[in-house]
Amino acid sequence: MKELKILGRNLYHFRKKNNLSYQAIANALGLSAAHVCRIEKGTAKPSFDVMINLSQLMNVPLYYLFLDFGNCVDFTNFITSVKDKMKTLNWSLETLSKKTGINIFKMLDIIHEKIQPTQEEITALANILGLPIPDMPTNQRLSLLERILEDLGLDRAQIRNIIDYVKLVMKKD
Repeated sequence: MKELKILGRNLYHFRKKNNLSYQAIANALGLSAAHVCRIEKGTAKPSFDVMINLSQLMNVPLYYLFLDFGNCVDFTNFITSVKDKMKTLNWSLETLSKKTGINIFKMLDIIHEKIQPTQEEITALANILGLPIPDMPTNQRLSLLERILEDLGLDRAQIRNIIDYVKLVMKKD
């Protein structure tokens, strides 16, 4: 199920961002570490209560766990560029793994497009290989900014003013 994969990918991101282990999350939520792992892999269906508790633990609104950032960026072209650059440099996956600090098994999954890299991993790959960092389209960024501003408690007029200002600044660039 696509939603479970999105949840898992985002859980992984927020877990790493908060420097939490499976066991730490399991202890906080009263689950087993194996169950947390299955949620992150997208093979378990967490209850609504578990999802609410996860969002509170990660200190993000619940819907952040379901934002599909993967559809905002063309990862296939990026991974193709990574593979091409590796061939040009005559680098193995092991070499790339060492230079980026990304675990070799995770690197294998990324290269074979079984999982999508985190933003930190994308940045590391792009920097090491001299590739442009793929970006989220402007309309997606503005939509996300709008949701964040709503979460901060701003009213519609304030949000509209900020969005209009951001659009104006983006046109100048």
